Order: sequence, then C-alpha cells, then structure tokens
Amino acid sequence: MNLYYAPIILLRGRSTAFVLLLLLLLMALCLNGCAGFFQPPASDESAAQLVAQWRGQNKELTRFKGIFRIRIQTKDQTLNLRAALAAALPDRLRVELLNPLGQPLSSLASDGAQISIVSMEDRKYYHVKQSPTALEPFIHIPIGVEALLETLCGRPALPDFTVVRWAQGDNGTKAVILKDRWNNPLADLQADDSGRIQCLRRFDPDHKIEYEAHWQEWRSIQGYDLPVQVQVKSPDGDAVTWSMERLWTNVELPPQTFVLEPPQGP
Repeated sequence: MNLYYAPIILLRGRSTAFVLLLLLLLMALCLNGCAGFFQPPASDESAAQLVAQWRGQNKELTRFKGIFRIRIQTKDQTLNLRAALAAALPDRLRVELLNPLGQPLSSLASDGAQISIVSMEDRKYYHVKQSPTALEPFIHIPIGVEALLETLCGRPALPDFTVVRWAQGDNGTKAVILKDRWNNPLADLQADDSGRIQCLRRFDPDHKIEYEAHWQEWRSIQGYDLPVQVQVKSPDGDAVTWSMERLWTNVELPPQTFVLEPPQGP
C-alpha cells in the first residue's frame, strides 16, 4: 500500500464526526509534542523580585472596614458619594452608598458566590454571579470583587504569567511587563519614585487594555502601608476613584455582613 495514500484509505467510509475527532486528536498530540520547542524567554531576576514584592504588599491584611469617598465617572454623568465599606479577603465585600445625612442610598454585598444590589429608592433587587468581571454591569469596568479588594489593599491583581521583563514605561520611566509562555503581553506595571506600585494595565487576548489601576498617596495605618486614593478605569474613560477617609484593619466581621436579602413589602 502506498504510504502517501494510507491516511485517506483509513478514513474512507468513516463518519464525518469520527474524522473530525481523529483530526483533533492528531492536532493535540502535535501541539503537545511541539510545546517543548517553544521555550519562553528568561525573566529578568530583578524585575521578578519587584513583582514579588508588590504581590506581597499587606498580605497579612485580611479584613477591614472604613469610610470612603467614591467618584464614579461615565460618559453621561459624574457622581460623588460617600460609602461605608467592609471587606473580608479574598472575595467578600459590603458597600453602603450614603446620602449627605448618612442614610443608605443603595447596598452591594458579595458573599463569594454572587453579588447582590438593593436600590433603596425604588426597592429593586439585582444579583449576578461572581466572576472576574462581575462588577462591569455596575461600574462599566471589567473587574471583579477579588481584584478590586487586592487593589484597595495596595497590591496589583495579576493574571497567571510565565515571564517578567523590564520594559519602557510612560515618560521614559522603567516598567515591568508580564507575559505568557508564548510571549504575549498580559499586564504591565509601573512604580513611583519610592518603588511602590503606581500603575497596572491589564491586557485582553487581543493585547488591548482591559482596565487600568492607579495608586496615589500612601499612609501608614495600624502597621500597614496603604493607598489613600485608588482609581480603576476602562479604555473608554469610565472611572471609579476610591478616596479613603477612615479605615479599621483586621476587625471582626460576621458572615451576615456579606449577605443581602431582597427588600420586603411594597
């Protein structure tokens, strides 16, 4: 039998589904066998050490509550609000948006599985499944609770990466870029003059910016070096800025803090 025609003879008479399955298996074997030939570039050791330092920022801070000023900017409007916030890392959050008299306007709670929101004005209840982009319907920025809490704690929420390299930042500053094993950019980070994290940009699979996080002003609070102001923004210009007024660290927070039930009655 001519070996050139062997695959054709073997596939003759087989169903389309069988042929497609066989081809997919052959492709998987080929990719697995070739993976060793695509070695990722080596990381810069000093850049990797700096990223490890940023990732370890305030790791002992697991619970906090405080009062924040929140500025929400969209294409259509800008809102300036005060908020009471409670958080238990990695993924529990409670936010009460307050009117000038300190009364709740709306409430948000994340229990690790879903995010619930109640509007006090019209008594409407909304909920979405928790995910890495779960807050996007509410703030127009593709970020989740876990990433937001890490950001508020003063450390970057980073994707899984393989390579860490030095790169050129804005205005000629030095930056760090994170890449996967195929050399695709996943995120880049910049530091301020003191070496603290200053800016994070996360990229989507098309190498476009998903969102940015910026840290401004830092303060020592109960032994933690924490950002006073944090801003997250989308490429379209939507932005949310959190400005800390008061903060209490590692406080007791009962589980019911992060549960929000639908309003009762008319």
